[in-house]
Amino acid sequence: MTHRAAHDLPVRWFLDIDGVVSPYGLTEPWNGPSLYGGPPDSDLAVPYRREVVQRIQRLHDSGLVDIAWLTTWDLEAADGWTDVGLGPFPVHPRRRPGHNRWWKVDAVQTWMRKHSTSRAIWTDDDISRGGLRGLDKNRLLAIAPDPRVGLTDNDLQRIETWVLTDPESQGRP
Repeated sequence: MTHRAAHDLPVRWFLDIDGVVSPYGLTEPWNGPSLYGGPPDSDLAVPYRREVVQRIQRLHDSGLVDIAWLTTWDLEAADGWTDVGLGPFPVHPRRRPGHNRWWKVDAVQTWMRKHSTSRAIWTDDDISRGGLRGLDKNRLLAIAPDPRVGLTDNDLQRIETWVLTDPESQGRP
C-alpha cells in the first residue's frame, strides 16, 4: 500500500443502489441472488451480485473508504442491505437542490467543500459529464455504470486502485 497523509483517509464513497449495487432494466432473466426474494420479475426482487457486495464491504471494513448511501431509498429500506452483508451505512439526506442542480450533485459538492483536503468516490448510473461540472475531478472519482449491469469487477478494481494511489504522486492537492 502507498503511504498517504492522514487527511486522505478514509475516502468518502457516495454509493447509489439502483443501477449500481442492484442492476435494473435487465434484458435477461436474473438467476442470481435478490435482496428481498420474490419472483425474479417482481418489484420485490432486488438483484445484486454477491461478489460486488463483498468487495464494497471489504473496502469499507478496511477503513480505506467511508460509505454513505446517496440514493432515493429511505434509511429503513437501505438498511435492508445489511441482510446480505452490506452496511449499515448512513443515508445522505435528500435535500432540495440549489442553482437548478440535481440534489445528488449538490450533496457531493457540499461535502467536498466542507472537506477540502479529502477525496471522494461517487458511483451512480445517472452521472453525466455536465453533472460533474464544478466538482474537483482531481479529488473525485466518478463512475456511472451501465444500470443493467451495475458495478463491474473492472469498476471495483479502478476504485481500489484509486483509493490506494497517493494523490500527491499525481500532482493532486
